[in-house]
Amino acid sequence: MKVVIDTDPGGDDAIALMWLASLCHQGRLQLSSVTTAAGNVGAEITWRNACGLLGLCDIRQVPVGIGEAVAATRDAAEIHGEDGLGGLSGALPEPPTHTLKPGSVDLLTTELGDTSKAPSLLAVAPLSNLAGAETSAPGILHTASQIIIMGGALSGGNVTPAAEFNFFFDPSAAAAVLAASDRIKLVTLETSSGLMLDRDLAMQITSGFDALPAARFFRELCAFMATREAVFSGRSTVTGFPVHDAATVAWLAYPELFEMQKLRVSVDTGKGDARGQLQETDGPHAVECNIATRVDAPALLATMGRDLRMLFEQLSMHASQ
Repeated sequence: MKVVIDTDPGGDDAIALMWLASLCHQGRLQLSSVTTAAGNVGAEITWRNACGLLGLCDIRQVPVGIGEAVAATRDAAEIHGEDGLGGLSGALPEPPTHTLKPGSVDLLTTELGDTSKAPSLLAVAPLSNLAGAETSAPGILHTASQIIIMGGALSGGNVTPAAEFNFFFDPSAAAAVLAASDRIKLVTLETSSGLMLDRDLAMQITSGFDALPAARFFRELCAFMATREAVFSGRSTVTGFPVHDAATVAWLAYPELFEMQKLRVSVDTGKGDARGQLQETDGPHAVECNIATRVDAPALLATMGRDLRMLFEQLSMHASQ
């Protein structure tokens, strides 16, 4: 299976990328490209983070696109840290000095234009790159075998009372992408918010791999994100954080964990209090999407943990050779 991920790392983005890396090492999929976007933090930082995460997980020769710099209405550095990764980006390998930096829109257009093997596209960032690809090559998003998006909220947001962060950041892009393909699967906050990766599970996943840089990074990132979640939720008893973006990897590799329903929805593209709100509607701008309505959260987290331990085992074997 050929896969492209569009991402803005970002703590939960990092978890999703590490899970994809495990599936690559298992031979279950081919990560063809990574495209990055401004979102959680700026475009240059998300590009460097993606490159470093791939290096940490021993994923080589995968091109990483860089998104356009944008003047953000609001980023998520207060959640993810100024470097997007809880101050841990210094633990990641530096991109080689000769690393190319193709534009994300151009890289997406190239990947989706190869009709000999249509990729699955995971989108866990603001949808600016996908919308840009559709603008530059109308109809190109429809060539993807499927597009699994983490974004939107039907009953209350996480960045405003109305909106989820990715849709709030670029609501016009979200509306354009949802209208561009009938192969979209959408994971909203209603489903992803219940996927809580707690510190105990993080410790179980990394147990026995204390000397492995990837396992230490994972454990420390989880601890940072859990602390931030407790602060911003106002609940001191919280010991974990929601791995929103990892839900797209689960739906790709383990679709049996999900139940979905076709709904007609629209995105508010205005500048008012409802900016980025996803609404179920039969209005003139509504489009039909497959939306996850239920996920088996315990099974998803257990499966993710098993796959991440397999990644750490693989990296440990490579390190000992």
